[in-house]
Amino acid sequence: MSKKSPPTKSLVASASASSAVEQDFPRGGSTGLAPVEYRDARRQAQADAEKELLTKLGKRSAQDDELTAAPKSKRLKKKDQAAAAPTNVVIPPIVSLRFKSLRTGMSLLGAIKEIGELELAISLPNGLTGYVHIAEISPYVTAQVEHVAAQEGDDISLPNLAEIFRVGDFVRCVITELGRTETNRNRIDLSINPQKVNLGITADDLVSNMMLSCSVKSIEDHGYQLDIGQQDVRGFLRNSDAKDFIEKRGRPLALGEVLIANVHSINGGVARVTLNPSVLSTAVTKVSQVSTWDSLKPGVRVSAFVDHVIPSGLRTTVLGSFKGTIDIFNLGISNLFSAPIESLFSPGTRIEARVIFVNVVDQVIGLSLLEHVLALKPCAFTAPASQLRMGAFFEQATVTGADEHSGVALSLGDGMHGFAHATRLVNDTEKIKNFDRSFGIGTRHRCRVLSVDYFSSLLQVTLQPSVLAIPYISYADLSAKKKIQGQVLSHQDAGFLVQLCDGIVGYCSYNHASDVPLSSYAKKFPEKSKARFLVMSCDPARKRLVLNARRSMVQMKGGKYFTDINAIKVGDVSVGLVSHVAEYGLFVRFLNNVSGMAHISQLSQSHVSDVSQMFKRFQPVRARVIAIDNERGRLSLSLIMDDNVSADGKDMASLVAAAKDNPASIIGKTLTCTVKSVDTGSALVSLGPSTNARVSVVDVVDGFPTRPLAALSAGQRTKCRIIRFDPERNFIDVTLRKSLLSQETLSLSVPEDTGSAQAPLQLVVASQLQAGQIVGGYVSAINQGGIFVQLTSEMFGRIKISEISDLFIKDWQSTVSVGQPVSVYVISVDHANLRAELSLRESRLNPSVSTVTVGQRLRGSINRIVDFGLFVSVSPTLRGLCHINQVPQYAVGTKMTPEQLHANYQIGQLVQVMVISYDAATRKIGFSMLPEHFENISDTQVEDFGVQALAESIKQHHTDDRARPQQGVSAAAALLAALSASDDNLSTTDEEGTSDSDMVESDSDEDMVDAHSGPASDSDDDEDMDLESDEDDDDDDDETGNTGTLVSAGQFDWSGSLAPVVQSDSDAADSGLESAEDDTDEEDGEDGASEASSRQKAKRAKQRAKREREQEILARERELAAEVSGTGATPRTADDFDRLLLSSPNSSFLWIKFMAFHLSTAQIDQARAVAERALSTIDFRQEQEKYNIWIALLNLESRFGTEQSFAATAAKAAQFADAKKILLQVACIHEQAGRLQQALLAFQCFVKKYKQSSKAWLNYGQFLLRLALTGERIPEMEEGLDAPRVLQRSLLSLPRHKHIKTIAKFAQAEFRLGSPERGRTLFEALLSSHPKRLDLWSVYVDMEVRAAHNPAAHYIGSEEAGTAERVRALLARLASLTWPARSMRFILKKWMTYEARNNPGDEAALDRVRTLAREYVSSLGN
Repeated sequence: MSKKSPPTKSLVASASASSAVEQDFPRGGSTGLAPVEYRDARRQAQADAEKELLTKLGKRSAQDDELTAAPKSKRLKKKDQAAAAPTNVVIPPIVSLRFKSLRTGMSLLGAIKEIGELELAISLPNGLTGYVHIAEISPYVTAQVEHVAAQEGDDISLPNLAEIFRVGDFVRCVITELGRTETNRNRIDLSINPQKVNLGITADDLVSNMMLSCSVKSIEDHGYQLDIGQQDVRGFLRNSDAKDFIEKRGRPLALGEVLIANVHSINGGVARVTLNPSVLSTAVTKVSQVSTWDSLKPGVRVSAFVDHVIPSGLRTTVLGSFKGTIDIFNLGISNLFSAPIESLFSPGTRIEARVIFVNVVDQVIGLSLLEHVLALKPCAFTAPASQLRMGAFFEQATVTGADEHSGVALSLGDGMHGFAHATRLVNDTEKIKNFDRSFGIGTRHRCRVLSVDYFSSLLQVTLQPSVLAIPYISYADLSAKKKIQGQVLSHQDAGFLVQLCDGIVGYCSYNHASDVPLSSYAKKFPEKSKARFLVMSCDPARKRLVLNARRSMVQMKGGKYFTDINAIKVGDVSVGLVSHVAEYGLFVRFLNNVSGMAHISQLSQSHVSDVSQMFKRFQPVRARVIAIDNERGRLSLSLIMDDNVSADGKDMASLVAAAKDNPASIIGKTLTCTVKSVDTGSALVSLGPSTNARVSVVDVVDGFPTRPLAALSAGQRTKCRIIRFDPERNFIDVTLRKSLLSQETLSLSVPEDTGSAQAPLQLVVASQLQAGQIVGGYVSAINQGGIFVQLTSEMFGRIKISEISDLFIKDWQSTVSVGQPVSVYVISVDHANLRAELSLRESRLNPSVSTVTVGQRLRGSINRIVDFGLFVSVSPTLRGLCHINQVPQYAVGTKMTPEQLHANYQIGQLVQVMVISYDAATRKIGFSMLPEHFENISDTQVEDFGVQALAESIKQHHTDDRARPQQGVSAAAALLAALSASDDNLSTTDEEGTSDSDMVESDSDEDMVDAHSGPASDSDDDEDMDLESDEDDDDDDDETGNTGTLVSAGQFDWSGSLAPVVQSDSDAADSGLESAEDDTDEEDGEDGASEASSRQKAKRAKQRAKREREQEILARERELAAEVSGTGATPRTADDFDRLLLSSPNSSFLWIKFMAFHLSTAQIDQARAVAERALSTIDFRQEQEKYNIWIALLNLESRFGTEQSFAATAAKAAQFADAKKILLQVACIHEQAGRLQQALLAFQCFVKKYKQSSKAWLNYGQFLLRLALTGERIPEMEEGLDAPRVLQRSLLSLPRHKHIKTIAKFAQAEFRLGSPERGRTLFEALLSSHPKRLDLWSVYVDMEVRAAHNPAAHYIGSEEAGTAERVRALLARLASLTWPARSMRFILKKWMTYEARNNPGDEAALDRVRTLAREYVSSLGN
């Protein structure tokens, strides 16, 4: 009989090509032995060969030791040299099992990780994960699946894999396919079917003590029939051999279950196996049991000899001739990387390990020394189930071992261990500077679980901050009612798939995609687009995520999401979708499969005859819970929202009827009301089907804002509280004030505080009003008897004419207006008749401002000018005389004369005075204005008793107006003209000379001119008023955007005059439009002068006056420059500038030139000192001049100073100048200097402080557009922050009357700096709700003209650039609407101008417009 040779490469190749058992056929025919005798002889020969091999290995080791100890001079024989040669060979490192090293057909040992509905997730060695489809489990399960597929009906279900398998159990598996998923992730498909796993094992290879994979085929009385993948041999498991195994795991074996068993004996065609845990864990496979590579399977315990010990693991010899490796993760070391492997293992050591994979192609066997793997027992995690999932956090993880190239081992507490790979320590863009300091042993970190490795009993974790910040990375992180953002993957037949992140995919049905049916859902939700969704339900076990994109669900207001019936209370309100329509009512489904029914009687206040006519399936409805059945898990719902039902089921009408005998029973009751109508001084609300109440103007909000009732609209629902009930009139007063709604018990007692003018009391009922209080209210009427003010819902007060002011006021009716909030002093109260006498006199409201002290410095207003001095008022109740001797001299060495006094001062002018005498008895005060009293005195040390308003009153009502024109002219225009030559100009100017920071205007009509004629609808009137009323708080920003940076002296032209100001196209077109519209006033006089047109005329007049004022300022600065140059002596020294400044000390133009002179010689400190000197020299009344100096100083500090000096200067400038302008300039200076992070913070601070300023938001949005245009990125910038998002935020902060203007301005900014397509979207949205706003149409047309004929550089040639056809189509749309004759003339003239200017020679286009004009004129005649 011939011997069987050990496995060789040729043997390996043949084994991989065929799974048949190798047999030798010696020459001369058969050996003459029986098969059983031949098998025994072969096994004996293999045992002898193994013994001989081990002996040789031992001798070779001894020879190596002798050779090492021998002297160098001793010559070695050739065969000894050959034996010693391997000692110099470099041992390659051990590479852990990776996806790239896997092969189809490779066998592995794995542990069940997750049990799904249709597949099993298997933890493989080294953190890999494979998946077993339900058809690859066992023959029994496969037959069941095929049977279900062939049958029809709902009563047939697939086998429940959770009842067959247990998480953590070990199984043998074989790789069936390697590939990638749709999300480009690696996927390993496995099979645990014994017929595939045991492939290569023949009946002759079955011997006792052999580990075998098998599945339960049937359950008999005495045991279990098993399928072992052999046709000639069947397996059988006795009940006695399975008893300990079943008792240990706590449940019996199931049909189709796959097991790893130990062969007890072979008897004919039956292999008896055992599941005894002690046998499974200790059974060691011998050399004689493994004859070929195919017969060697993972899961067997073997004896191995250590050949080499290297840092990455051990190289061993297994079963005599097989080579095995044990990587560092399978050495069984409790603390990875904590100690060198050489100190724990040595070559030649005999160890016992368990085979975990067999790679026949590469001739590699993987081994493991892990304790639970050796014992073949499931790993035992001590952490709760909530922590054993992907996405869970461990706050305090301690590093127990670290390797810079591999990763760090962590102790998670309670015997739990984790491992973070080297690529999972920091973010991808970061590098570890000091590994030992950052991740040394003993350091603590916060980590997040990426995967639970049931094979290695480890938690794979990450320390990356970017991953720790992600809100969800697994299905377990999601739950119903969470609002998320996802990306559309692909569309299916009835919905589309949405990817939230890697590995998380949800499904949104078309029925859940939109509140209205769409013809093409793929257009609204194109692939790769992002949208916001609401999680309807999430099943982490089945990895099922149901999403909803309906706006009514995602942005639900006035309710809460129903996700758990146990957390719902009677009265709760939510939005759900109709799941079924029945004759008797509706079935409504909420989140997380919570559902309820609304009976037909609870669908509407009116009678419902046919439910199907009112409601459709999947229709969103707002429902209120009226009853809960926890046992059956059902909700009783009501769709009626207008009634306030008590806990015992009584509606509001019943409660009011019951309270007629005891009105106090419902006082203080908090209810839900619906606004029915809004009047001038009150609003009518509904508390139920037949119960109404009143909300007065003083009970809408806390405090006293202007027009509080504007926040209410018909149909609005809100919380309210009853404050008064009149049973005789059946009249109810309610309040909406949050301070009263938040009180547990409504307080109606008299306030202890008497209030103040700055913080007046806001009363609830008339009984709280007392004499001596300062309360707030709203002016309700003005007539000859005085001013009437509403204080509470039932209490009104009167202000007599004598109590309006301490001063004489000729036109007292104009001091207040109806609806204006006021603070008043209560003189007397008549509670019986609900009347009160009030006062607006400053002496009553501010009694503390009635005395002064000698030496006190005050700010006052000139009340009267006489030959002997000035009468100055410092408050409404305090006035005194500044004698002519105490007035500053007009020139050095001269004396102030009465003529000079009248010429240089005017009534209402603000001055600073110091009290030099005070007679308390006669209340006579002497003032002085001499400069020596104000040396080294800052503006903050001068007290102000509200003298600004007093000065305006004196100017407005004084009849003897002999005021001279203002001598000091602002240098703002000259400053801007001089600075515009700088390449570093702060504002980005486009091709047409329009500054982006100056609230961009269009080429012709973008000043939002309302071209309406005739009466407009109520809504349009409101919008017109809202659009114009924005000027009052934003006009002061008009010049801020154009202020430049500080320039050097070389940039000033000393020899010539300043460049003339050229009127922009926009201004010229505006003027033309205004004149054209003025001309049409007479022609269309028959239409009448509407209120809107009069407002527009006033606005245009104001704009013309403003332009004329700017032209006068510029002309004065030119004269000043001409005077300087005309002297023939250009300033060359500081003394020259000092001489010039003696004649014009208030000219910021000269001061800035002086600063530039010092900068030209690099004298930074001298330039800074000049600025400080200018601020202290320029008269405090010249606010614009001081502002120019502040801007120059800020630019100086930005270029040449430090961050600290710049911040200090900015803070000081905001204190003494207009803080709003200064803050905007700080942001712009940062941007111009390239400090984008500081610029972003400044803009955010700007909009936070001035959140109700439209221009503040627009400047912020333009900054973000410029940032996106340049492609620059701020590292700490909020994700997703862009101009559209800023627009959304601004609309939440701005008053409603500013919304249209703000959206229109953002749309213009998009055309200039961003995406014209987004600009078109904004204009279309505005025009859809305001189609009659000709001003919006005009701006839209101008933007399209710009995009078509003068597009911005960043979208030239793109699809977003406009075309002449697009402009004509828009003009055709505009002309197709119904307009008055005046407006139609304007439209046709605009069209003709466009064709003539931009399309010269196109007579066909001009003829089209002329034809349209003739047709319109003809229609008017008809």
